[in-house]
Amino acid sequence: MSINDTILEQSVKEYQAALKYRQSRVTSSWHPNEDLYYGRKSKKLKGRHNVLLGEMQGFVETLLSKVDDPPLVRFEPQSEADMRKADKVSAAWDIDSSPTHGDWRAKDLLGKKMAALYGRCIMKYFAESAPKYKSNLVLIDPYDFLIDPMAGGESIEDAEFMGQDNIFKSVYDLEEDERYDQRQVEIVKMSMGRDKENETDNTYQEKGNRDSILGYRTAKYRSEETVNMVEWYTTYKGERYICAFDRVHSTWLRIEKLSDIFETAEYPNGDPLWPFDSWAFYPDPFEFWTPSPADQVRDTIAAKSILLNQALDNRQYRNFGMKAYDTRVFKNPALLEPRWGGIVPATPDSGKDVRSGIYEFQYPDVGDTTNLYNLVDSTQARASGITASIQGQAEEDKKVGVFEGEVAQASDRLGLFEKSYGAFWIRMGKRWVNGLKEHLREKMAIKMLGTRGLEWSELIREDLGEYDIVIQGLNAELFADARKRKTKLEVLAANLQNPNMNPRLSLEKLLETSGFEKYEIKELLDTANEGDQEILAEAAEENEMMLKKDAQPNRGATTAHIQKHIDFSRDEDLKPEVVARVMAHANAEMDFARKNLAKKVFEERAQAGALPGFMPEATGDVGEMVENIPATPLPSPERQRLQANTLPA
Repeated sequence: MSINDTILEQSVKEYQAALKYRQSRVTSSWHPNEDLYYGRKSKKLKGRHNVLLGEMQGFVETLLSKVDDPPLVRFEPQSEADMRKADKVSAAWDIDSSPTHGDWRAKDLLGKKMAALYGRCIMKYFAESAPKYKSNLVLIDPYDFLIDPMAGGESIEDAEFMGQDNIFKSVYDLEEDERYDQRQVEIVKMSMGRDKENETDNTYQEKGNRDSILGYRTAKYRSEETVNMVEWYTTYKGERYICAFDRVHSTWLRIEKLSDIFETAEYPNGDPLWPFDSWAFYPDPFEFWTPSPADQVRDTIAAKSILLNQALDNRQYRNFGMKAYDTRVFKNPALLEPRWGGIVPATPDSGKDVRSGIYEFQYPDVGDTTNLYNLVDSTQARASGITASIQGQAEEDKKVGVFEGEVAQASDRLGLFEKSYGAFWIRMGKRWVNGLKEHLREKMAIKMLGTRGLEWSELIREDLGEYDIVIQGLNAELFADARKRKTKLEVLAANLQNPNMNPRLSLEKLLETSGFEKYEIKELLDTANEGDQEILAEAAEENEMMLKKDAQPNRGATTAHIQKHIDFSRDEDLKPEVVARVMAHANAEMDFARKNLAKKVFEERAQAGALPGFMPEATGDVGEMVENIPATPLPSPERQRLQANTLPA
């Protein structure tokens, strides 16, 4: 038997073992949660109420509203020399995860929904460079993910095998993709029929429960011959492999060492990280498929539905219950049915009341349903941490301190989830950096905070060193820091005029604590360039244009505008001809900048009453005009630059 056949046989057995291992979890937990969330009603006796309250949907949506913010992943330098490079890497992460690129925020939110119902969120990450660099984060349906039962629940890296089921590829795509063995593709092609429908479920039909509630079939139409492929990852003789095989015919299509696909070695033998990773709401050190938040409330939600339905049944029977009648008194029983203005003929025995001919069965009250319902509801809230206050239903007279305490308690309940969730994103950050190292062939344009606010820069492969990865903005941290932030704001606001404190730094910290971004703070405190944002934006546009061709000198140029050009020529890794073009452009704008600055100075002095309001056309030696202005007309360094009659340094 060849090594490929051995790895295939091993992979198929591992797949079947992992599927069997997970099955009991699916039937005992996942399916009942789906029934409540998607609204499947259980069968009831005729005449009984069968009302679903929709509480599972409300619980899941409330939970998501408390954890819907994605984490802020940041890369920190291990030495001072790498600070700017680390900022570039963080800016590149923001681009790859943005809505216009990977839209990882949406995938993160949907992953949290999966975890709320099934206990686990699973994602796969890989990068590619053909035809150009691309970063891929894929959300995996828990039904399509299988893993080594011995993996435990702390780190997916402890697993010997794992994989993704139900990956559909057309025969054409396989034939055009050099990663797949074309001889094996031909074998699969010959064994396929012309059936255009493909089963999207596994052999246990586990997805069928969810699809049937939503009105779908697990068999899906395909317009081309399509292979239902399993992408399996296994360990053979101490090395990690990928084995992609056709699940229907157990024919391998691709077998390759994982180190040949992901070049960045994580282990001494050269093995990389698995491409998958996962987090759990309730992680367990020894079990991967752990309970979900929906499991925690499922029985109490069902109990509340039972209480409501029993109360409705009781009310129905008390209002329209069964009756017995004397056939001698009431000849036509159909007339006993309640109807508006109805008349019922009766022939009671002489001397007897007509009521003696009918008997109404009594149904005693089921008791105080409201109290029992509220008891179950409060038990559910305590167990899950999703109280009325957290749902936005706090009593009007509840004290602020009590409400804040409940919010803090809820955030503490989410602490275990956020430890697993935060560690997951740190590991994903590591995979992302590895993908950049392996596939970033060209410079990546990024936007980052520079000396004059947000500026465009470039990330190159040489910037991709070793960085510490930190997670900021987790919900539990935000709730825990709320009071601390409030105290800081009060202290800073009260001490802005304190002579023993640095006033500018105090104001900067006040703005930062209030939630302003760093670039916003920089713009707010940049009084030297007040009102120059538009002309600075024009300078940035000119810089971008001059990467390819000349730009016309800007008649509205200011010293800050010209400094933007000079910063661009210094900060960017530009070709010599581009640098020369930028500097020539800046020199051509010097006369405009001097005239505009002189005009600004005269206008300011005129408003102050030191000069007439009329400003003649600036001609001749502008430096002399500025020298003749009365004392302290213009703060440094702009006055010095203008008098020097040179480009700003």
